[in-house]
Amino acid sequence: MVIALRHNLDEDSPNSSIAQRPVSIKRIIALHPRERLFVQPLLWTNRQLALLGCRIHVRDEASCGSGLGVVPRDWPAPKNGNRVDGKLLSLLTRLRKRQPIADELEDTVRRLLRLASGSVLLKPNRVASLEFEGRSCASFPYCRITAGNATFALFDAHDIAQERYRLFKPPPTKFAAMDLPGVQRCNRLLKRYMPTEHEKDPYLVAFVIALAQQSRRHMMQQEPALSAVTVRILFSSKRSPISFNTFVAHVPVTFLHKLDTPAQEPPLGSDLDIHHCRVSLEPFENLPHRLLHCLARDYAEKTRGQNE
Repeated sequence: MVIALRHNLDEDSPNSSIAQRPVSIKRIIALHPRERLFVQPLLWTNRQLALLGCRIHVRDEASCGSGLGVVPRDWPAPKNGNRVDGKLLSLLTRLRKRQPIADELEDTVRRLLRLASGSVLLKPNRVASLEFEGRSCASFPYCRITAGNATFALFDAHDIAQERYRLFKPPPTKFAAMDLPGVQRCNRLLKRYMPTEHEKDPYLVAFVIALAQQSRRHMMQQEPALSAVTVRILFSSKRSPISFNTFVAHVPVTFLHKLDTPAQEPPLGSDLDIHHCRVSLEPFENLPHRLLHCLARDYAEKTRGQNE
């Protein structure tokens, strides 16, 4: 599928006109024959997000602490009196200077949340699948973290750039080093599909959708029926200085139905709003509380007038 896709990559322009009215996914594909919404999320751009009705709202730490969000009652209350120890301080100092490897990131987050909530449970090597018409079209590895009653996904966003490179690089042959046109094409595609703002990478939006689909499957038997699924993601930024980032989204079930039955016209209010907060590392002393606070934000209201 990806091999067949490569022949047309250079012909696509992600900046062409976008239909704004709510139509079915099958209708979108009919209107845009070369639109490959669910072939490979690594190729998603802002165009795909607009076609699907996805928006990312940027919040700073100050707005996280304002009336825009509410901390759920079952989330653990931050503990006072706990201080950053030497090992955690060393991890944070290294994190401030360079991108962490996956194990370092997990260890850092575990130690931080232990200061803020006491008990922390990590379940690494989890996989969420993005499904379209009941078929899996992409998989996302992540670490599931539970701090008290708070549950979220820890994602190593630094792997996204490597995955894109592996998708675009010339096929491995003994003459690969001499394939100058292949290398130039790889660089051209990386420039086209690599977002300028890595914290708003469309691939992360696809991950949000995959987690929402996974949560819905686990809650199918709940009564009353769910109207939305809450997804929370924690990841570190790629740019310098390194920071933590949170995504909080209440994914409407009607939005997920668009992927289940793409031939049906979606109802109004079936868009997806994701709230992004960037949490600076310093000061280290209150980072555990700030991190848990931003993850706990519960943005219940749509903010269509503040689209980013």
